[in-house]
Amino acid sequence: MKHHIVLSAFNEDDYLVFIVMLVCVFHLCICESRVCECGNGIEDSHYFFFECPRYVHPRHILESELQLSWEESCNDRNIVISLQSVLAPYNDSRIVYAARKRILAATFNYIRRSGRQL
Repeated sequence: MKHHIVLSAFNEDDYLVFIVMLVCVFHLCICESRVCECGNGIEDSHYFFFECPRYVHPRHILESELQLSWEESCNDRNIVISLQSVLAPYNDSRIVYAARKRILAATFNYIRRSGRQL
């Protein structure tokens, strides 16, 4: 079972209490496992975007969009797809502004297609 916390419900004073609570929960190992629900790996950003077998179809769409955006911006046809290229395309000066927007839209569409919540 996944738990989702709405951080906007906290006021500024509550954030410190919340952080201390999280540290205690993880330190005491009373948190849920980080094993992905697929059972094949540790659930982190890299696994979610590039490895989890549950998201093969959305990943294919994301990779196609990244490739098109890269080709739109550069003469080099070889893109190295990484967390940075998915989450922070604005850090790569070789990618034109329109392609950066397209990459971010593709990233959010991937998350939406996966059914996951931020």
